[in-house]
Formats: sequence, structure tokens, C-alpha cells
Amino acid sequence: MDGGGDVGNRDSGNNEPRDAASDGDSGNSDAGVDDATPCERCLYPKCASQWARCSQNAECLRIYYCAIACSTSECVNDCFYSHPAGQRAYFALAKCDDYFGCNSGPCAPECRTQLACAPNSDAGSTPQTCAQCTNQRCATEKARCGSGTECEKYGLCTSTCVDPDIEKALQCVDDCGRARPSGKSDSDALAACTRNECANECQ
Repeated sequence: MDGGGDVGNRDSGNNEPRDAASDGDSGNSDAGVDDATPCERCLYPKCASQWARCSQNAECLRIYYCAIACSTSECVNDCFYSHPAGQRAYFALAKCDDYFGCNSGPCAPECRTQLACAPNSDAGSTPQTCAQCTNQRCATEKARCGSGTECEKYGLCTSTCVDPDIEKALQCVDDCGRARPSGKSDSDALAACTRNECANECQ
């Protein structure tokens, strides 16, 4: 990733801190998910494998939540290069977001104001290649993270953990996991399968 183009520069449109600890089983089964934007709801099922891998990697999450607050490609690159251990997982996620959320992608109408699309999003392996691999080799794990599942709710919850203080954002991710332990477990299983069975296709 060079300074000429940002990868996955996201403008969440809502940078107010959210406390996931108050969510969970408090009477609203979708608490913590309601804050997800239409873009995030559209992208999640298409990029669930990449998001599962990133959510298991604290350094990837640090890049993600740092980049959300950025308004320039230079800022995103600073976030990216400050956390080398998370770069591979973040790049795969950002590339998937770009692929499905930009240009003529199926989520472009929902994501037009949220994603700053990268010109090099089609470099290397494609999200379609990743999806084909995980559909074949991780079918059980992907089914457990399908629409309406606890896994999806966990993923959407973590995607909304926006806070200027990255440590608080990471705490919010932990809170999402405590609120939806079965969803986190299924997300972790999808991440492990993606990493073990489709490492080359999903990088």
C-alpha cells in the first residue's frame, strides 16, 4: 500500500463512542447491532471471513479503528504502517470492502458515502476467490455466520465499536464478545478455517 491510494479508508458517519457492555441480553436481542450502518449490514455477509480474521487480530483492529477516524490517505497509511502485525488481515478486509462496496459493487449504493475507494483494490487475489474457497472449504462455519445468526450480530456489533480512544474501541470489541459468546465462538471458528484452509485465496 503506497501513499498514492488509501486502502479501506472508512468514514463511519457516526464517531460517537458506543458502550457495548450495556448491550447483549438487556431485553433487546439486537442491541449493539442497531448502530450498524446500511453499508456495514450489506458488506458483512460478503466479507464475513475477512472480518472474522481481523476481529481475532488486535493489531488489525487497531488499524481498522484508527483508519475510521481518518479523512486522508496519509492518515490511513500511518495507521497501517504503525501496526505491521495486523497489515495482512486488514488489507484483505479493506480489499473486500472496496470490491463489494465501491464502483459497481452490489453494496455501492449503501457504501457510497462511507467508503473512500482505493484504486488498487483489485490487486492480487480477489474477494471472489476468497469467497469461493471459503464457500467450499468452510461451508459449515460460514453457515453459522449467515444472516440473522449470533455470529453476524457479533460481527456487526464489533464493526460499530468506534471511539477516538482505540483502547476503548478494543474494549468494546471484548464487550461484544461477552454479550454474544456463541457468536464470537462461531466467528473465531470461521476465522480459523479461513486462515487454515484459504490463506492464499484470502490475503
